[in-house]
Parts: sequence; structure tokens; C-alpha cells
Amino acid sequence: GGAAEDLMKEITPVIREVHSLASKDRAIMEAGQRAYVSFIRAYKEHELAYTMMFSSLPFARLAKGYGLLFFPKMPDLKHFKIVYKPPVKISARDLKYKDKNREKQRQKTLQLRRQKNEEEKRAREEAEAERRKKKRKE
Repeated sequence: GGAAEDLMKEITPVIREVHSLASKDRAIMEAGQRAYVSFIRAYKEHELAYTMMFSSLPFARLAKGYGLLFFPKMPDLKHFKIVYKPPVKISARDLKYKDKNREKQRQKTLQLRRQKNEEEKRAREEAEAERRKKKRKE
């Protein structure tokens, strides 16, 4: 095989290990996401963008190389058809921080967000019911 093929043989176990680590600690997963997004944005805004074709980047392969478990939603990439097959089957919701304090804070934040969403939904439903009631009276 060529040099690129040899390099891939060496890199593949490292990428697998990064995926494994990311699937066990949300902090590692988030660091990979931030690094990938930063790289994509920097590449897109680079002064030599006309010589370094942004649209020809292998977005999914780069994401795999960054150890991403989930492909990030990015406005910069919404016009591209990117097929990303997650290397590990895991739900983002189930991915916890190894750091107990961060995980406790995340759970608290999720609970507050759920309560807020339920309150907003209830308020919308009540407003809709009120609107229908007024419409019936007309």
C-alpha cells in the first residue's frame, strides 16, 4: 500500500480509541465537537479560501477523525448533503460527564428546561383554548 494507506492503518486504532473515550465522557465528546466546528469555521473563513476549496472538504471523514459521535448542526454546512454514520450507537441524552459535579449540574439544567418547556406548552394550549372559545362566541 501507499503512504496514505499506511497512515490510515496507524491512525484508525487511535480514532477508534477517541470514539471509545468520547462515548464514556460527555466532556471529551463536547471537546471534539467544539474542535471540529472551530476547524470548519476557520477553514471556511481562511484568506486563501479560493485556493482551498471549502466545498471539497471530506466533512464526514473529518468528523470521524475528530472522534465525533454525532454530526453537529452547523449553518455553514446546511447546504451540503453530508452522510455521517456514527461510529458508536449512543443517545446524546444518555451520554454523561465522568465528573460527577458537572453531570449533576447538567441533570439540574435538563430538569429546569423540561419544566420550562412544559409551562410554555401549557400556556400555549390555554391561549389556544381561549382563542377557540372566543371564536365560538362570535
